[in-house]
Amino acid sequence: MITKLTTHVGENAGYNSFGCVSLIFLFVVNAYCQAGELGWQGDRLMRAEDTPIKSDAGQQCTARFATFVQELDRLLASDPPTVLPVQDLFGKYLPVENCNINELLEIARASRFFDSISDQRTYYVIALNSRGLSSRPGFAVQVSLVKSTGASRLPFVKVNGF
Repeated sequence: MITKLTTHVGENAGYNSFGCVSLIFLFVVNAYCQAGELGWQGDRLMRAEDTPIKSDAGQQCTARFATFVQELDRLLASDPPTVLPVQDLFGKYLPVENCNINELLEIARASRFFDSISDQRTYYVIALNSRGLSSRPGFAVQVSLVKSTGASRLPFVKVNGF
């Protein structure tokens, strides 16, 4: 589909309405993908609506998030050379749904690498950071928690300084 649109625009080399619409469409699709609306599952990319929701009530959700934070602490302490193992943990434990937000915030605060919790209007952002662990820059990790649903959203990891 994208090849046809690109070929059509290239053949006409003009500014017809189809070319503009197709370029806008490609831009929107690219922005959609980069904005995190697609979820990662293992080594393949999948649409967010196809991402399995790990919905648990109460204790199961809290236990899974606690295990996620414990494994993340162990992983960050090992100073991995890339962000890939952290992304694998995201795929294994997140998203969580219908959780007790206060319990998750307490679990995050107990992390060895806890940095901060940012209180936004509709969500919290939990920040963990392994900066200063070794001569390498370490990683910044963030997970958002939606206040109204008790759901995690948009887990993020990056190398510090980049």
